[in-house]
Amino acid sequence: MPGMPGMGGDIYGKKAIGKKAAPKRDTTAEENVDPEKLPPGYRVPQEPPAALTTTDEWIEDKPKNKDLAKYTTGLLPSGELTSEADKKLVIEVIRWRLSLLTRKENREKVYQLREEILRDIGRTPSNKSGPRDVRRLILKTVAEEAPKLFAYHVIARINGAILLSELSDPKYNEKDAEGRNPAVPCVLAGGPLMEMVKDTRQLTAVRIWGVNGLVRLAAVPEIKPQLRSQIVETLVGLMNASDKEQDWYQWRLAEGLGKLNVVQDQNKRPVVPQALALALADTDRPWLVRAEAAQSLGRLLYTMDIDVGLLAYETARLAQQMTDAYNRQPKQAMWKLCFLKVYGAFKPLDDEQKRGLLTQVEKGTLAGYKRTVQEAFDLVLPLVAKVVTKPSSQESAPEGMDAPLANLRKWLESNTPKNYKIHPDEDPIEKTRSHAGGKAPVDIPPAAEAAR
Repeated sequence: MPGMPGMGGDIYGKKAIGKKAAPKRDTTAEENVDPEKLPPGYRVPQEPPAALTTTDEWIEDKPKNKDLAKYTTGLLPSGELTSEADKKLVIEVIRWRLSLLTRKENREKVYQLREEILRDIGRTPSNKSGPRDVRRLILKTVAEEAPKLFAYHVIARINGAILLSELSDPKYNEKDAEGRNPAVPCVLAGGPLMEMVKDTRQLTAVRIWGVNGLVRLAAVPEIKPQLRSQIVETLVGLMNASDKEQDWYQWRLAEGLGKLNVVQDQNKRPVVPQALALALADTDRPWLVRAEAAQSLGRLLYTMDIDVGLLAYETARLAQQMTDAYNRQPKQAMWKLCFLKVYGAFKPLDDEQKRGLLTQVEKGTLAGYKRTVQEAFDLVLPLVAKVVTKPSSQESAPEGMDAPLANLRKWLESNTPKNYKIHPDEDPIEKTRSHAGGKAPVDIPPAAEAAR
């Protein structure tokens, strides 16, 4: 039987097939191995945070059935507290319901338990003109007791943050508007949320919900200026210190500051646009964060002389940098969203946004910047259109981007700002000139997208 091709011989003895000699073992390396050291290249798996593994639970005794019945069928519908015993019962029920959010057996239905608490707030009193004693006591108890959830399992922490962020919803006003008297919203969650988001030891996912809650609260027209100022100061401070934080946290801060519709602090300093402009110009920030900062800068209503020409220039420079990066990695799923937000810096993307840089230079104190803003938009628009309209099935960058990119680059070089201050009294938003940098975009996790 002839040998198989490549075997070098066959069974008739033309060339005998012998055993391959075993390679000589190098014992030198073995002798030098330190048995107390990890193997080369081995990385110890990171231990999960305690919030993901804890079995600690907040234990509260369940109220007696007759007391729960009184709470459900008596106190909630009436909305009235007639004795200290009634107050004590409401507090006991709410504390017990909050504690259920920490129980291991409730992990799958914790959102339902959270909604039950909010439902109680919304349905007391059953007669909308009735007393709101019970409602106010529930709101107060939740605001005081829910922060305890931030020390338990991540599911309890997130739902505690969501619960607090929901309290400022008009459905849960302490008092509705009547005649010329404005509504009295619940602002009790402001303090606990500000304290929580400042805690850098807290999980990022929990802090993001805290940011969302503070933005919602600050947007309530009826809240006092002092509280709104405290929230703005908190969010601005977090934005300025967030450059090493998780991408999604930075993103929510940039988005939230734009939705506040607040520009100045109590000292009349433009702290919000300054913080956003610093993020926009920071080439070490993620692309999506910088693009969101650009859109937020377009959202703000400027009643003082802000150099929106510089904001337009920086947004155009971001578009140039993103296009360079896009041409290198066109498959990244985030690009369309990033370029859309750059468009949103100039023109509103929806009815909720209301304004962009172009709409703000039509008249008034900002009209002197109209030419710069219009030129920047006209040069950015062709690049945005190319990226946004590219078929999702096409993996390479679309054709025809070289010419508009060259035009934009030439304009940037010809229109270098004299200084990089958006306001004479603020620091420059750029300390060094750099036309490169920025992190590559990353896909949005399903949980983060659902939270939008």
